[in-house]
Amino acid sequence: MSANNHHLPPMDADQLLQDVTAFREENARLKDLVEKLQGQLNVLELQVCELEADALIQEQLTGQDLQQSAALEALFQQAPVGLVVLDSHLDILAVNAFARQLLKINHDTGVRQNLRKYLKKESGLALLQQLSRNSNPEQQTSILMLNNGQLLEQHLAPHEAAGYFGPRTTYLLAVRNITPAELSSQSLFLANTVIEQMREAVCITDARGKIVRVNQAFCEITGYSSQEVIGQNPRMLNSGRHTLDFYRDLWEQIHHHGWWAGEIWNRRKNGEVYPEWLMISRIHDEMSGQTFYAGIFSDITDRKEHQEQLDRLAFYDSLTGLPNRTLMHQFLDVQISHARHRQGKLAVFFLDLDKFKEVNDHYGHAEGDHILREATQRIVALVRESDMACRIGGDEFVVILSGLQDEALAHNKAEELVKALSRSYETRKATHRLSASVGIALYPVHGDNSEDLLRRADAAMYQAKHKGRNTWELFNPDQEAQLVSSNEMVALMWQACQNPAELIELHYQPIRNARHPDKTQEFEALVRLRGEQQALIYPDQFIEIAEQKGVISALGLALFEKCCMDLTHYRIEKDQRICINLSPVQFRSGELLEKLSQIAARYQLPLSRFNFEVTETAMMQGLSQISETLDRLRDLGCQIFLDDFGTGFASLSILKSLPVDALKVDRSFIHELEHSEETRSLVRAMLAMAQALGLKTVIEGIETTWQLNWLQNHQADLLQGYLFSKPLPPHLAFKEQADESAGH
Repeated sequence: MSANNHHLPPMDADQLLQDVTAFREENARLKDLVEKLQGQLNVLELQVCELEADALIQEQLTGQDLQQSAALEALFQQAPVGLVVLDSHLDILAVNAFARQLLKINHDTGVRQNLRKYLKKESGLALLQQLSRNSNPEQQTSILMLNNGQLLEQHLAPHEAAGYFGPRTTYLLAVRNITPAELSSQSLFLANTVIEQMREAVCITDARGKIVRVNQAFCEITGYSSQEVIGQNPRMLNSGRHTLDFYRDLWEQIHHHGWWAGEIWNRRKNGEVYPEWLMISRIHDEMSGQTFYAGIFSDITDRKEHQEQLDRLAFYDSLTGLPNRTLMHQFLDVQISHARHRQGKLAVFFLDLDKFKEVNDHYGHAEGDHILREATQRIVALVRESDMACRIGGDEFVVILSGLQDEALAHNKAEELVKALSRSYETRKATHRLSASVGIALYPVHGDNSEDLLRRADAAMYQAKHKGRNTWELFNPDQEAQLVSSNEMVALMWQACQNPAELIELHYQPIRNARHPDKTQEFEALVRLRGEQQALIYPDQFIEIAEQKGVISALGLALFEKCCMDLTHYRIEKDQRICINLSPVQFRSGELLEKLSQIAARYQLPLSRFNFEVTETAMMQGLSQISETLDRLRDLGCQIFLDDFGTGFASLSILKSLPVDALKVDRSFIHELEHSEETRSLVRAMLAMAQALGLKTVIEGIETTWQLNWLQNHQADLLQGYLFSKPLPPHLAFKEQADESAGH
């Protein structure tokens, strides 16, 4: 180490660190200052460029150009209307004095500001949209609203002198004040336009009831011209259907509350009476002190007709026109109440046509329907107006005799019914010789409520069948346990539940896609039992007994297991589902879903391979019990079909809330489709209803090409019937499907 180093002072590390930090901070400050100076320099350069451009333009102008430019500038600034030059973003390029005043723009600001700064948000957006819809719009007029709420009328057009502002697209906006008189005139014009273009009729009267104004819809609905009704009283439209009390209550409501609304019947000029929905409001003009009454109404004829169709669907059988099960229950409950009050009697007859199924099987459903209509006429001919005949399904009828004086009268009536229904039925195809079995239950001897009376009349009918058919039987409690055929059927069903592989046979009917009717989309499984000597027993012979005797839940599960066996054995395509019918009784235990899942898992099948059908009547009677289970089935991928749609009483409002995916229109409608305009109207209404609710439609019972074409033309979704295939045992049904797939 040299001697000079001994003269250096020792280094202080902390001091050195402070010096470095101070240096860095000073360096950063200087750097920031440089950036700010550079920004200011850029602004100055931009201003210099603009000044140079202005100077260049001035140099290019001749003396005459300068004079013209100055004159135009003076015209622009002194114009008695507000003028603003804008670009496509609503940036202000030029603004005159009047526009500054109207738009509240300060003298030293405005240019290079955006016009939206001075407008309500909605007005600014509307103006931008006006430009974006057409980059070169024709002159357009509308209303602007300033931030302070003031309204201005604006005219927007392309700016012809756009080159002055460079290559950008520019527009000229002219604005002016709107006077109160103009606002009032515009409002009056708007009100008149709205009234004239309304689809609802408008009729305005003065305090004396004289008509002072009607619109075009009024003339179209009533048939009167405005000249014919001005100065007249609306009483000229009265239909005569309403009482003086009705009108007195109507006007009392208006005087107390200022309005009335409701359904009313009026008369057109041609004399036709029609329904309308009317609302009358009292209007008081404060300026003139006058009172007016404004009536607004719409013709609801179509709505009423549609509702009547729906009501008919809900309460009447479409094939025979007789009341259905729903209306029957209502009528029977009322008659029981009357009989109880008067200590009277009544009789309930349960009728079943013997061997009717053989007609359907051998001659087709159209032939069977002909017989049902003929049987209906014979029954109705024997029933008084105070009584009721009903069709409750298939070939089953119920007759209710009220005000019964003597039990012998019920016996005589039953004899007449059996005799009338046993006469031969002549059709184009054959002469059919059928008979009827009739069961009778009496109030109050055999029951004091509709359920007991119907059940016991049904039991008596089975007694009549057991005695050989073509007869009637009065319910006898002592013989109830002796229904041998019923008991034998119950025993067979319990055996089938234990041994579904041997005693249950499922026949499968294909359900086709309406758009591609050669393609099978799914199958419906239809159950049969194997009886003595392997004879097939069809569901109409045992399902009702199964429900009455408590077998249906176990039988339904056995049916489902048999279906799983078939699916496993025949291995049909995975995208084709099987439709299984469910009875409402199966839902009562609350264990249906769990048991179905267990059976499907045993055969390694997902539940989503199945759809489930529940009849409309069953759904309506037990909705609270079954809706939760159906919702859970749908969550698992199953679809729910509302079967026999049109035979129950599901209204539009109820349908919207039902846990279903498709409506299966009852076959009785399809049999009548080709021959009845009323039936076609009903089916159209059902298809439209399903479409409006987002539900598929399944149409069963299709037997003719005409029916197929009509349903395809009216947007049905799925089709089923003998036209495509009758129900077949699995080895045939699935073989046809395999052949169909191979053909594609």
